Amino acid sequence: MNITPNVEITSLIKPIVDGFKLINDEWNNFFEIGLSDYLYSQTEKYYFTNTFIHRSEKVRFNDIYYPVKASYKELTSDFDNIENLFTDYKNITIVGSAGSGKTTLIKHIFLQAIQIKSKIPILIELRNLNEYNGDLEKLITDKILKSKVKPSDTIFKRTLESGKFLFLLDGYDEIFSDKKQEINRQIELFVDSYSKNSFLITTRPGSGIESFPRFYDFKVCSLNDDDVIGFISKIVDEEEKKERVKQIVLDPKNSNYYEFLRNPLLLSMFIMAFENHPEIPKRKSAFYRNVFDTLYSRHDGITKNSFPREKITKLQRDDFEEVLSVFSYLTLIDGQYSFTYEYLTDVLNRVKSTSDY
Repeated sequence: MNITPNVEITSLIKPIVDGFKLINDEWNNFFEIGLSDYLYSQTEKYYFTNTFIHRSEKVRFNDIYYPVKASYKELTSDFDNIENLFTDYKNITIVGSAGSGKTTLIKHIFLQAIQIKSKIPILIELRNLNEYNGDLEKLITDKILKSKVKPSDTIFKRTLESGKFLFLLDGYDEIFSDKKQEINRQIELFVDSYSKNSFLITTRPGSGIESFPRFYDFKVCSLNDDDVIGFISKIVDEEEKKERVKQIVLDPKNSNYYEFLRNPLLLSMFIMAFENHPEIPKRKSAFYRNVFDTLYSRHDGITKNSFPREKITKLQRDDFEEVLSVFSYLTLIDGQYSFTYEYLTDVLNRVKSTSDY
């Protein structure tokens, strides 16, 4: 089936846009000067997506999404019924380790909100505040109103105070430590000022998010045995490969290090590396080595009948691995998880200054 993004995205967001425009002229104007464009661009970004396995092609999110679950006390939710969930738990934090599915879950919640049409989802990546010249409210304003025409502050605030928004704040753990106190203040002030809305914040454990008042801490659940099989069934297209992967992960002799596969990202890595390394390594270091091997030569060995693709850097494998190791160390020390072209160039120049490349 051919993907027709314009038609699909327009048909998805039209009901929520048309419904809110009917409220009054202020809402109609709000959509006309930027909110409609924001919803279209963000919905398109999440509705058609790349995954760790589907790195070179866009796929429909719902075609490859396996539910991520999170729990609070006795409640475990897959966030399918978000209208009731946010009625009972107005402000939520999602706490999960790296690769546990937090960002995937927030995409799911965004798309669910669009379909339900009761609240307008606004997704903000909190790391953008690290070097932003302004506060959270200004960032949100700039995000959703890109046109030069701005409503008056009174109208804008009245719209935000209506309680018609679901603010999704992603990546609290990516806020720089020297900025955290100030950004905490901004978040608390924004939540206080527009308290009729619902808020969700994602973070890794140990970020200090537990100190936020009025938020319920939901912990992302590890995949159980049924989830692992369900995830494989959802993500792997080829039936033969699907069955071979299941056979490996269900083999009793692999039970001691089955924990590797209870994390969606690590499970995706295993599936991607399966053709070259059809076994579950006993050590995580060996697991990551298999993934690196696959990524380094993925197109050469798998998709191009072993044709050796030219490496523009001219680096030999060992040299490339050393560069990657130093690059990873430097970016970890800097606390950077996403890279602009300028930052990437700067770090690679620093790597070059410490080596013979």
